[in-house]
Amino acid sequence: MARGEQTLSEPGRERLAARIARLAEAGAPQSLARKVAILGAFHHAPDIIDLAAGPKKPLDKTAELYFLTGERFGFDNLRVAAATLSSGDPWDRMATRRLMEDVLVEQKSVVRAMMARMTLDETPQAIAESWERDNGALIAPLQAMMADMAAGDWSFAKLTIVNATLREWAGKL
Repeated sequence: MARGEQTLSEPGRERLAARIARLAEAGAPQSLARKVAILGAFHHAPDIIDLAAGPKKPLDKTAELYFLTGERFGFDNLRVAAATLSSGDPWDRMATRRLMEDVLVEQKSVVRAMMARMTLDETPQAIAESWERDNGALIAPLQAMMADMAAGDWSFAKLTIVNATLREWAGKL
């Protein structure tokens, strides 16, 4: 599990540490709090394994690229934004979860496009930077829109618009 923590992006490691602290403050023993938090951080494991298995790429590099993509292109921010939405209506909560499932599909598409260029000697950071340079014309408008929306409070409507744009964006890769 220690290697797994290293594959998380910096914001991911920060969220993991905060989750461990919250669980410990609630009375969980530190070792249990750490195990539970790590399991939660790796709910993406099936997607990462699928991505690595398809083109037979190293699992550790695939995981690192997955988390790096989440950080660099705003997928992580969308998940955090969705988590801040609250509603007493179970249909609203279900719609938000479904929307985040769509975002995960789009993230997999981006990672898959990056992996098509992955070589064994390239670092995930270098892969992401190279891909970002080559696709800057697609990325810049999306990042500008997400930054604009993040300036205020997130809403389900904003998440829906960003998801539709992500879907269109991922379809062009």
